[in-house]
Amino acid sequence: MTSHIVNIAVDCADAYGLARFWSEVTGHPLHPEDRPGDPEVRVLLPAGPILHFNQVPEPKTVKNRLHLCLRPETSREEETERLLALGRVFRIFAGPRRQLRHLAALSHLASTTRYERDPPPCDAPHLTPRPDPRRSKRHGLGATKVADLRNPDGTGWRVLADPEGNELCVLRGKRDLAAAEEPAPEGWPAADGPAAG
Repeated sequence: MTSHIVNIAVDCADAYGLARFWSEVTGHPLHPEDRPGDPEVRVLLPAGPILHFNQVPEPKTVKNRLHLCLRPETSREEETERLLALGRVFRIFAGPRRQLRHLAALSHLASTTRYERDPPPCDAPHLTPRPDPRRSKRHGLGATKVADLRNPDGTGWRVLADPEGNELCVLRGKRDLAAAEEPAPEGWPAADGPAAG
């Protein structure tokens, strides 16, 4: 008899906010029943386990013993920049008055913020992502740099942290591997990821 991994669970202070960040990272949606303020929120990946964010009262205090490693479709550098920039992109879908309130609340981020005004597929207010300016001061809304473990030969990875400080690695992307004329490995690459030491 064996067991199957169903969820990768992440303890956090803001389950919905952190799940939204990881939804942007992976390009996959939140569970349709999850709402802001829910203590448990899920990101639905197309294959494998669900990313499950569980709100807890205690803060993160030490380095994670388990983390996620990402292999981007593009290059490692492009993906690193995209993840760092997630904190500078807000989508404002509400009516004009609400947009003005959000713009005023976010005026301290004006120099690094791009506003997208394309309407969502539905007008459900609970599906409207809204940044919390108090959270942006406390945690930031995008990834942050932790370590650069790239090697001169192009192997290695970048270590980032999500908005609540959970570490993640950005491995060489498919574009990097194609430029090095290496096939994209299935699963863990022996010479490229943190598992290699």
